[in-house]
Amino acid sequence: MTIQHQRDILKEPVDGKCRLCVTKDETTQHIISGCEKLAGTYYVRRHNNLVQYVYWCLAKKHNIEVSNLWWKETLVQPQVKENETAKIMWEMPVQTDVNVTHNRPDLIYINKITNETYLIDITVPSDYNIGPKEIEKLSKYHLLKTEISRLWNTQTTVIPIVIGVTGIVAKSIKKYIDQLDASIDIHILQKQAAIHSSTILSKVLGDTVFVRATEEQHSHTDTHTKDILETQNTLPSPSTEAEPAIQEQNTQQFTI
Repeated sequence: MTIQHQRDILKEPVDGKCRLCVTKDETTQHIISGCEKLAGTYYVRRHNNLVQYVYWCLAKKHNIEVSNLWWKETLVQPQVKENETAKIMWEMPVQTDVNVTHNRPDLIYINKITNETYLIDITVPSDYNIGPKEIEKLSKYHLLKTEISRLWNTQTTVIPIVIGVTGIVAKSIKKYIDQLDASIDIHILQKQAAIHSSTILSKVLGDTVFVRATEEQHSHTDTHTKDILETQNTLPSPSTEAEPAIQEQNTQQFTI
C-alpha cells in the first residue's frame, strides 16, 4: 500500500511522500516510473530487457548468431554485430561533422540490402506520458538522422518504441514496428514492461501488500464465523422441535 493511499484514503497521520526519494507523493505511477532512486537500477533493467528483445529479433531476421531464446541473449555495452546483410549496434555513439548532442540511440540498425538505417530508441515512461515521449524521441534524433543520411549516404528513419509502464501503447507503435519488418511481437514488449513494473512495485512496497490482504481475509473469516455461530444459537434445537409432534401424536392415539 502506498503512503499516499494511507494519507488520502485511510486518513492516517502520514505525509504521503515517497519512502525512497522523500520528494514527491508516493503513488503507484511514481514508484514504477518517476522515482529518482530507482532510475539508475530497476528502470534501466526494465528498459534493457525490451532493448534485448528488439535486438534479438533484428539479429534473427538476418541470421546473425544469437541465443535460441531472446531472454538468454547477453548484451555487452557497447556491442556491434554484423554480417553481409546487416549491422546492429547497441549503445554505440555516432561521430559526425556537426556537434550532435544526442548521438547514441539504443540501437542503430543498418539494412545493407536496402541501404536503410534505423535509429531505434526505446523508452518506458508513465502511462500518462506516452504521446509526449514519442514526439520527444522523434525530435531528439532529428539532427542525428540528417547527419547520418548525409555522411553514410543512406535513407535514415527514427523509430521510437514507447511502452507505458503498465504495458499501454499508442496506436502509432504498430507503424514503427512494421517498418523494421523483424517479427517483433508488441505483446511481448507490453508483457515485459508490465512484469518488470509489478516487480518494482512489490519490492518497494514489500510485504505490506500481502500482510494487509491477509489481515482483511482473516477479519472477514472471523466475522463470517461469528455470524454463523450467532445464527445457530438462535435456532431451536432439533429435539425441542420434535417433542411437541411426538406428544401430540401420543395424545391422539390415547384419545382413540
